[in-house]
This record gives sequence, C-alpha cells and structure tokens, in this order.
Amino acid sequence: MSRSNNTELINPAKRFLEWKSDKKCFQYYDKEKINPDTKEQGVNVEVKLPLKFLVLDTLSTIKGYSDSDQSGFWSNEIRDLKIEPFVVKTKKGECAKGLYDHIMGGRDMTGAKYCQSVYVMMKEGFAKNQITFIANIQIMGSALGQWIEFRKKNKIFEGAIEVLKETVEGTKGKTVYNMPIFKKIPTTPESDEQAKKLDIELQEYLTKYFKQRNTVVETEVIEKATKTEPEFTPLIDTPVNDETINENDDLPF
Repeated sequence: MSRSNNTELINPAKRFLEWKSDKKCFQYYDKEKINPDTKEQGVNVEVKLPLKFLVLDTLSTIKGYSDSDQSGFWSNEIRDLKIEPFVVKTKKGECAKGLYDHIMGGRDMTGAKYCQSVYVMMKEGFAKNQITFIANIQIMGSALGQWIEFRKKNKIFEGAIEVLKETVEGTKGKTVYNMPIFKKIPTTPESDEQAKKLDIELQEYLTKYFKQRNTVVETEVIEKATKTEPEFTPLIDTPVNDETINENDDLPF
C-alpha cells in the first residue's frame, strides 16, 4: 500500500444486522451512537418489522460465541462450502482452519454457527429524502431454517423480500425461540436499477476480497461481539441500552 495505491479493503455494507429471537426483530451495532447511560460510544439498535430489502449476493461465514474464550467467533466469507476453507478466529486467535464439514463440531468450535451472509439493498427515510445503502444480514440460529426453506421456494435475486411483523414460535426442549417470516414482494424498476448499481460496488469489493483472501482471512468489518441467548441452529443442507427505530414507510419498495 502507498499514498497513490491504497489496497486496504473496506466492506461497503453500512450495517450488519442479526436476528434477535427474544426481541422478535433484527438488531445492529452502531459504534458511533452514544450510550445514554455510560456516555460512551456504541449501542445496539433494534430495527422494527416489517423490514424490506433487495438481495444483492449471498456468502457463507462462521459466527457464534465461545464461552471458553469469552469471545465471538468470526471467519472469512466464502462462496462454496465444499471446496473453500474457513479460517475461524476468536479474540484469542485462530481456533480452526479447513472445510466446513471438517471443522464444525471440533472442541475449539463449541458455540460456532454456520451463518449465511446476505448482502442487501435497504432504504431509509421518507419520500424524496429516501436513501439507499448496502447492508449485510447475518442469518443464523433460529432464523436460518426459515431462510433456507424460503430460498428453496423463491428466486431471491428477483423482486424484493419483506420480513413480516409476525413471527413463528418454536421450541427445542425448554428453549422457546422466535423465527422470522420471509415473504416475496414486487419491487419497482427504479429500485431494481438502484440495486444493480449497488451490486456493482459490492462485486468490485468482493473481487478484491477473494483475490486477497490468502492473506486477508477476516471480514473487514468485525462488529462488537456480544453474548446472546441460546439459539436453535437447524442443520443446513450439505447489558447495553437498546434504541428502537423504524426504517420502513408505506412507499412502494
């Protein structure tokens, strides 16, 4: 890297959302907001449902929480589980490296979860002041089974997707969890064109990311790791104060 050749990779996603089963909504960590209690930067922000978005691309990664390391898990993002290896880390360093089927279930991977990293276009604001941006929805735990079933029946790169206000309750033993409901909805030609432009930006980043993945093995944006409630993790086919916002309006998506 030099002054004229900056090779630092910066993930274009502005927010990283994760399903919170107990709160029945998505949540993201905003490191710029001020916590009203501690007066320090950093707060979890709830995103009310319904939530609408257009899918740009989907990848796979590893998330979760390690009780032994008292740290979140994170890894590189990949496209193909069968041929591309993960490099999984906690704050204590690398804990696993290899193909998904080979590393999951290992002693150092207790608490690790498969996660679909879904890059999307989202909207914020009202009417003429509405803006669009790239976000990343990390789908795992109680949300993963719903998402996989939805993908089997729908073409996710066509039209838009809405996460309904209603949720589905499930149980596993004494654990009660809530799952989101995904619904395919139409979109406007204008929104579709905006999504294509944002996808060009995203693919430029991903092209560089995968080219350098032999040395860049961590995602460029690592959110603050927090310990969450136990989640039910379906098999795949192969205290901060919360601020609540509503980023949706009644305009056509």
